[in-house]
Amino acid sequence: VVEALGGIAGFVGADHAYVLTFAPDRTTWSATHEWCGPNVNGEAGRYQRIPFGTLRWSESRLLADEVILLNSPDDYPAEAGEERRKSLREGELSVISVPVRSSAGGVAGCVGVDSHSGAVTWRPEDVVRLRMVADVIGSILERKSAEEALRRHNEFLRTLQEITLDLVSQRDVEHLLGSILERAVRLAGASGGFVDLAEPGQKRLVPTVASGVMTQVARFSVSPREGLTGRVWETGRPLTVADYDSWPGEHPGRIVAWLR
Repeated sequence: VVEALGGIAGFVGADHAYVLTFAPDRTTWSATHEWCGPNVNGEAGRYQRIPFGTLRWSESRLLADEVILLNSPDDYPAEAGEERRKSLREGELSVISVPVRSSAGGVAGCVGVDSHSGAVTWRPEDVVRLRMVADVIGSILERKSAEEALRRHNEFLRTLQEITLDLVSQRDVEHLLGSILERAVRLAGASGGFVDLAEPGQKRLVPTVASGVMTQVARFSVSPREGLTGRVWETGRPLTVADYDSWPGEHPGRIVAWLR
């Protein structure tokens, strides 16, 4: 993908090219691939999980399957003030972005090129060629996504088989829970995990096993409604928190500034 970006950038006279992908739920977008010419600083690291609405004009154009073509920052319309400021800040003098379409017909992201060394007057054939490259890159990314989904599905089935064997062979409950937790953490791609259990006759969850970074919080028992586990225990429903550090239900006794 990066090689293809470099090829099309050189062909149309650009010195920077990138791929952005949209989250399936249209809440964020991220830079996944980038090619930089001489004297151009990479920006992909700064554009990860950017909320939709950050560059509202560009996002709406791309989602409508429209091309963004600008020969200079002065070509931005009045409603694209944030995009113009971004271009000036990052030294983008001329820009083209074309949508990447999925096989289902929706827009999955975009491929863009821009020039930092001098303004470029883009030609109609530049857009045609960039669309062709976007279609190829879209197919590559879609295939890789399908392969990754299949790999994760197979890993999930293998983990279930391993857990089933553990349930049959393991008699020590704590060791069994530790084994299940280890596999669950690996499957989720997490940095750690823990299991709290309700002791008979008690109205508190007691730490039982923990792994990775979560071993630091395994010392605290919780009551119903207290912290994340207390709320899950009370409601019987799963709960996800995007940023635990700023979540109002954070457990007051757990020091988890590193937890996300």
